Amino acid sequence: MSTKSYKWLALFLLLVFGAVQSVNAQVISPGDLILGHKPWDKIDSCISCHQLGKKGVEDTRCLSCHTPLRDQINLDVGLHATYDEPTCATCHKDHFGRDFDAIRFDTTSFDHTKTGYELLQSHTEVACTSCHDSGNLAAKGVVDFLKKHRSSNQTFLGLDDNCASCHTPDNVHERQFDGVACSTCHDQNVWEEAPIFNHDEANYTLTGEHRTVECASCHEPSSSNPEVVAYKPLKFTECSSCHEDEHKGSFGTTCTSCHSTKGWGTMVSASFEDTFDHNSTPFALVGLHKAAACESCHSPKARGLGLSIEFVRSTLGKSYPHPLAAECQTCHDDAHAGSILTAESNIESCATCHDENGWAPSDFDAFRHQDETEYPLEGAHLAVVCAQCHTSIADAQTSGTYGNITFAVENTACEGCHEPDNIHGDQFLPETCESCHNPSGWLEAETAFDHATTEFPLVGAHITTTCLSCHVAEDTEIAPFRNLDTACIACHQTDNPHETQFEDTTCETCHDSVSFLMASFDHNLTKWPLEGAHTTVQCASCHTSKLNAVGEPMVQYRGIGTACQDCHGGNIPDEK
Repeated sequence: MSTKSYKWLALFLLLVFGAVQSVNAQVISPGDLILGHKPWDKIDSCISCHQLGKKGVEDTRCLSCHTPLRDQINLDVGLHATYDEPTCATCHKDHFGRDFDAIRFDTTSFDHTKTGYELLQSHTEVACTSCHDSGNLAAKGVVDFLKKHRSSNQTFLGLDDNCASCHTPDNVHERQFDGVACSTCHDQNVWEEAPIFNHDEANYTLTGEHRTVECASCHEPSSSNPEVVAYKPLKFTECSSCHEDEHKGSFGTTCTSCHSTKGWGTMVSASFEDTFDHNSTPFALVGLHKAAACESCHSPKARGLGLSIEFVRSTLGKSYPHPLAAECQTCHDDAHAGSILTAESNIESCATCHDENGWAPSDFDAFRHQDETEYPLEGAHLAVVCAQCHTSIADAQTSGTYGNITFAVENTACEGCHEPDNIHGDQFLPETCESCHNPSGWLEAETAFDHATTEFPLVGAHITTTCLSCHVAEDTEIAPFRNLDTACIACHQTDNPHETQFEDTTCETCHDSVSFLMASFDHNLTKWPLEGAHTTVQCASCHTSKLNAVGEPMVQYRGIGTACQDCHGGNIPDEK
């Protein structure tokens, strides 16, 4: 065969091979490749991944294409570097169709620590796709790989462990902390908190009360962007950078000459206020005044419960304006609204009753009440606190309003204060409380009152019985003291064990006032005189308890059979 003939034969075989190529690919291949491998889904590309004569695919062939993954394994970083035994094909399958996802695993049980990035705190609750998003890819090799192969598949590679790689949209600092890792201040819990930040490591160390100030008090929104909080740079070399100068420059610009961060009212040891001798003024400081802060009296802004300070007008512009006078009313509101400091009261100043150690307790005690008022205190009244009678004081203490505390008591009769305690109502009008009671105590009436003056003199056990045992308030709070039924049964109905057995006689027939228990009873006066052994038998042996009509126990005294068998049954010996 000539050379020309061989060329025609080769061309013929090539045409035949090409015609059947697609058919043979479907016959030989176990299935369509995944979408990312579609370019290799043809018969002459099989050996790109498979080696003739060997089953499966060698890892080196996979990694020859998947170079970003190969680079991680070579650097011994990432999840795949932790696997020694499994091959790529152990986890990643192919030939299952275009829609098959070759990256499949249980995200709920996946141990993210194996990737080299441990999930902590709030990251443990975040969905995988929140971080593994194409918009967060930072590794150039991964980005280039996806572009080269025009792949839009989701990838778990290419993320940076730098917070900003995912949280740039959440950054409220803009460029203030460029070059500073987020983990310097924040953990993986919530961005709104910065538990790791230590202000002592900043250019401005917090001391004194600055340590308890809210961050937002100093770090306000930026003037250029209200959504960004200004953290740096801030002016802090002078107190006036944050604090308004109350002295309007009269003491210079160095506040620390007098003040410290312990508080504006706490002065430094070498300050004017610490060394100033107030006793050199017309108003020496004693008692609580000695412990009061200077601004309590020397500040037009001083306000408080009962405070209303008047100043000498010419000193109002100075750092320490002078109170108008050295009298209590200059600073303190008159809680009595002029009702005490009157010519009629003979009280000239607040110091008559109060001193600098505190408004309460007052110096006006029980002894002065005896000598200086028209109502001397006696008995239990000596132990009563002022506010129990002078109710305007109690009202002021409850409401916190001390605008007009008076001491006048309109009704000095007992009922003026004790009306709520009156259990008699109008039973004893027109008599007065003093007829039975005295200031030593309401219950003194129980021993002072002579019950013999009533229609029911007390004798026997009644003498030691309390009043309210008989004078019982039932339907109202008013106890009955007059027109009570004096029959025994009126009080002792609940103690009556006889019920209606003795309705035809009175309790006094058997009982006296000493006790309900009978000292003696003459049984011979009954229809059953006691004889023989019966004279020594206990009453309860014959008068036994039984249930009445309503099922309650009662002792039977009447209607008992007198035949021997009624008590002794059939146990009577025969007479011979």
